[in-house]
Amino acid sequence: MRSVFNRRAILGGIATASGSLLLSRIVLAAASEGTDRVNSILKEYVVKKKIAGAVAVVGTHDSPKFVSSGHIALVSGAANADPDSLWRIYSLTKLVTGAAAMLLIEDGKLALDTPIAEIFPTFGSPKVLVEPGTSQTRPAKSAITVRHLMTHTSGLVGSMVPEPPLSTFYADRKLNVSRVSLEDDARVHHQTSLLAYAAAAGTVPLAFDPGTQWSYSISSDVLGGVIEKVSGMPFEHFLETRIFHPLGMIDTGFTVSADKLIRFATNYQVTSEGLKAIDAPPHTIFAEPPPFPYPSSGLVSSARDFARFMGMLLGEGALSGSRVMAAQTARVMMSNLLPAGVKASGQGWGAGGSVLLTSTGSATSLGMTPGTYGWEGSAGTVAWVDRATGIYAVLMTQYMPSAAYNFHADFTAAIFAELSKR
Repeated sequence: MRSVFNRRAILGGIATASGSLLLSRIVLAAASEGTDRVNSILKEYVVKKKIAGAVAVVGTHDSPKFVSSGHIALVSGAANADPDSLWRIYSLTKLVTGAAAMLLIEDGKLALDTPIAEIFPTFGSPKVLVEPGTSQTRPAKSAITVRHLMTHTSGLVGSMVPEPPLSTFYADRKLNVSRVSLEDDARVHHQTSLLAYAAAAGTVPLAFDPGTQWSYSISSDVLGGVIEKVSGMPFEHFLETRIFHPLGMIDTGFTVSADKLIRFATNYQVTSEGLKAIDAPPHTIFAEPPPFPYPSSGLVSSARDFARFMGMLLGEGALSGSRVMAAQTARVMMSNLLPAGVKASGQGWGAGGSVLLTSTGSATSLGMTPGTYGWEGSAGTVAWVDRATGIYAVLMTQYMPSAAYNFHADFTAAIFAELSKR
């Protein structure tokens, strides 16, 4: 299945520079004059019962345009999906965590190449597996830095998918951060705090030398621990103080309060028999506080809230007269920060999200341009900002796995397809 930012093969094509000016005109017109094709795509997925509902945003700086279809659940009486419906954004959380780390860099409290061992001593003598599948290790050739955590080049791997012997190390250190359902969570042991999690991650062998490869991993969660330790305040409070409150993101957080559960979408598993509910309010894991806020995947948000975050990125740190970060900080955040010679499945990587590179080659039917920054969540959400065309996009829906459909690609292609109407 094709996705805008696929974890296995991140978008393999980008628009050529010669088409950038034309695409800019197309996208600005699409955002300001209509989103008929986006509306059609959302309705098609709802009518075919691929999803219960969805909300999309196409925005230009301070002017978001919302499109909604369906409901937040496939049950009688479920509320309509709308800009204030709440969704599990999962890995879109990484974009927020990346922004938080960049704010500490702007504050002068961190640098891209700060060694993590200066913050968590357990990272002081990293070891690398000599061969996959064996327990023999050797000293790592370099230290893990903030840059490595931001770009998933630390040598750490994903907690849900490592092969032996790493699977044993990750399980013993309680490095899982998945929140899917109450039933699933009951089978998992968690660390009790973000600081304990980050410190424990420093005791596992690495799959490769830091800065030499890209591997989607728990790096964002360790980065969250760095943010908490360096800022001197709980991770969730830092996000609230520096990002959510300034942007007016009143519905974004790690827990859904009782009064908001009526707006919280049901999460579904895609099966051969149709959609199967796997986490349905009010009996949802998100009604309970997590062991600690998961910097990689723990946030719940609305389309309205996340549009403000992406609008801030499009505005290079500012939205509606409120500046969250310096313009240069925002530009660095959305630039390719990978170590020299490393690519993420052919693409670049910034602070928490994928970056489309000019070196990828020929034009794609999706129309995105070099420098587009964004990512996707495992339950169907996606967000990206294309500064060359002056547009950002957000898609909120709820199904797993996100690769079950071509929804992300269909959504993005629909935005650019406004050209055919003119």
